[in-house]
Amino acid sequence: MKYIKNLVMFYLAFALNFLMGFVLLKILAIYVPQDILGKYFFLSNLGLFTGGLLLLGFPLTFQRFIPLYFRDGKEEKAHALIHLPSIIHLILGLLISVPILIFEGLDAFILFLAFYIVNTLTLYQTALISRVKILEYSITSFARLLTIICLLLISAPLLTLRTIGIINLAVNFVFLLILFSMFPLALKPWKEVFTEIREYWIYSLFTQILSPFFHFIDSLLIPLYLPYSELSLFQIARKLDMGARQTLEVPLQLTAPIISFKKTDELLSKEFAEKYRAFRLFYFYLTLFWFLIFEFFGKNIVPLVSTGQYLKAYPHLVLLSFTLLISTLYATDTTLARSTGNIKLFFYKDLVWV
Repeated sequence: MKYIKNLVMFYLAFALNFLMGFVLLKILAIYVPQDILGKYFFLSNLGLFTGGLLLLGFPLTFQRFIPLYFRDGKEEKAHALIHLPSIIHLILGLLISVPILIFEGLDAFILFLAFYIVNTLTLYQTALISRVKILEYSITSFARLLTIICLLLISAPLLTLRTIGIINLAVNFVFLLILFSMFPLALKPWKEVFTEIREYWIYSLFTQILSPFFHFIDSLLIPLYLPYSELSLFQIARKLDMGARQTLEVPLQLTAPIISFKKTDELLSKEFAEKYRAFRLFYFYLTLFWFLIFEFFGKNIVPLVSTGQYLKAYPHLVLLSFTLLISTLYATDTTLARSTGNIKLFFYKDLVWV
């Protein structure tokens, strides 16, 4: 019952974030020229891609070990696991941003760093989810997006790459400090923690490296061959596709720490097997729902979240929604594999998919 309650709360919060994300997209599509919007997508995705690579498998490791540490009364170890990778991730982002400032200029630097920090935020948000602190996760996620939207609307007549970047960087940094303060700072147990997580973390590292390529490599390659305006078309479809994927990620993220918390005899029980089969069926129907929505209503949805000039994004959306449906063949099984420590199976299935 608690799982259902958390799932409903998670989806309500996600629905608000989902709506805010597309309001943000609508504002940018209205007030920013198509070629400038394409450049914005390129720089923001470059930051997300780089930050995603440097997550180094820790979100998956968090989902596995944070529930275990709290279950066993080892809170200090959990806090060390949360903070040290997050601090190192932020420092690496600051160092990588310096060459971008030197060679590409201030606008590129600000946008890159603003979206790189989103991945640092992800580490702390994953920690909240792993603690099943759904309310705290939901409030901080929604408040961050709402603040960005309000500031963009205030600046709408004067929106440039620089103003968009400054708004995102300032807001993301403030919320990073808020999330940082939610967990007591403890770094001393790190050596012991690393010894315990090392084997699982190595496979998580290689698995995590695959995700940024899957999510962002297309957006980084398109400008090499086509104008930025073409990238903006593709990204409108990609944003819709990613929104659907994020709704599908919610039950997976919520289920992973719950499975990790269970002991071996519980995982082998008939009751767990029945619940897992029901979960797989639920996940398939949820994916099928998004596939049908995009297939039959995509032409209406695209201008709804952007403008009529982006209607050419519809064919991209159709193809992306088909790959979304195919993903149901592996998604729930890999979640079970990573949550029970069978990270090899998780890694090889992800490798085949990417």
